Amino acid sequence: MSIELGIASYIFGKTSDFALSSFFESIGFKDRQDIRRLEKFVKEFKEYIVARHKDNPDFERIMNFWSQNHIFENIFLSTLNPDMNYMDFKDSIEYVDYLNKSEIEFSDLLMEELYDELFQLITALSEDSKVTILAIQKPILDMQNKNQKIIKDKLDEILKKIDEKISIGKEEDEENFFNEILQQTNSSESLSLNIIGGFSGGFWNKYEVENFDNSRQCIRKLIIDKKFENIQLNNCMDYLKDYNAILAILDTLDSNEEEFDRIEEMAINAKRHIKNFDKTLEKIHRCLQLYSNSDIQNAGVIESTTDFKNLLERMLNRGSIITEEKKYQFFINPKDGIYFNVYLSKEEIDYVNKQDEKLLFFAKCGGDYFDIESFNKHTKISIIAEMLLELVDKKNLSDKYYKIGNYLIGEG
Repeated sequence: MSIELGIASYIFGKTSDFALSSFFESIGFKDRQDIRRLEKFVKEFKEYIVARHKDNPDFERIMNFWSQNHIFENIFLSTLNPDMNYMDFKDSIEYVDYLNKSEIEFSDLLMEELYDELFQLITALSEDSKVTILAIQKPILDMQNKNQKIIKDKLDEILKKIDEKISIGKEEDEENFFNEILQQTNSSESLSLNIIGGFSGGFWNKYEVENFDNSRQCIRKLIIDKKFENIQLNNCMDYLKDYNAILAILDTLDSNEEEFDRIEEMAINAKRHIKNFDKTLEKIHRCLQLYSNSDIQNAGVIESTTDFKNLLERMLNRGSIITEEKKYQFFINPKDGIYFNVYLSKEEIDYVNKQDEKLLFFAKCGGDYFDIESFNKHTKISIIAEMLLELVDKKNLSDKYYKIGNYLIGEG
C-alpha cells in the first residue's frame, strides 16, 4: 500500500477504517489484536488533536504540512524500522518558508506527543506479531538516542558560551561562572499565550490571556531577561467557534440552494474578522518588543507578571469598552501630530487631584508636563499601552518620544 494511503490520509478523512487496517497489514502486522490496538490508537489520537487544537489558527497549516510530508507515517515507521531513527528524521524535516517559527515549535510539540504515545503502545504489542521484537527494542533505543541528543545539544551550547567567555578573558569564581552560563543558556525559552474572548453568539466578552496562571514563571523570566520577542500570541478568540459553525452549515448546503450565498458571505466576513484580529495580535507583539527595547520600560510601570497581563489585556481591549470617561491628550509638540489619548474615570481623576491638584487644572490651559507617579496603577498601564500603540509603527523618531517624562498632558 502506498504511504499516501496510510495514517495521515485517515487522519484527514480521505480513507476509511478498512484502508487504515490494510495499511497496518501492509507493513507486516498479522496479529488482529495488534491491528485493532493500532487502529484504536490512531482514531483516539485523531479525536484528541482535533478536539484540543482545532481552534488554534496554526493547526490547519501544520496538519496540511504533516499530510504533505507524511509526518504521521514516518514517525510511526521510525518505531518499527531499525534503519530509521526518530531524531534523524526530525532533524531532516525541511520547513523552508511553509511554517513560521511558532508554527514549527507547535509542530515539534505535536510530534513529541505522537512519538511518546507510540512508544507506550508499541512496547505493549503481543509477542506473536511479526514486528514485535523490533518494535519493542527500537523505540527504547530511539528514546535513549533522543535523550542523549537533547543533553548533548544543551552541553554543546553551554560549552560554546564558556569558550566565548574565556576568549575575552573573563575570570570569576567557577561555580558562579557556570551558573551564569547556565542561566544565559536557559533564557532562550519561548512562551505561547492563548488569547480568548471577543464577540461570539451575539455577546462580547473581554479579551483575556487564557493560560496566564500556568505561564507566570516563564513570563517573569522573559520580563527579567527582556525577551519579549520570544512571546507568541495565539488567536483563540471565541469567534472561532462561530466561524466553524458557519463552515459546518455551509458544508451541508448545495451551491444552488437559496441560503448558500448568504451563508457563504457570512463565512467570508467571519474569516476577515479573524484575520483582522491576527493583525491586531501582530501589532501588540511589536508593542511588547518596543517596550523591552526602548526607554519606555524605564517608567517603572510593569513591575510584576500581573502588570504585564494587565498591559497586554489593556491593548487587546482597546476601543471595545464604551465609557463616559474624560479624554486627555499626551503630546510633546502639539504641531508634530504625534500624540495619544487616555480616558480617565472620575475615580482616576480624583486620584490625580489628590496627588497633584494643579496638574489637571493646567491641562485645561493648553498642557502641562506630568509625572507618571501622579496616576494610579490602572492609569499608568493605560498610558503605557496607548503610548506603545501610537509609537510602534512610527519610523525614525528621536529618543525623546520614548521617555515618558518628556510628555505634556492636555484636556482633549
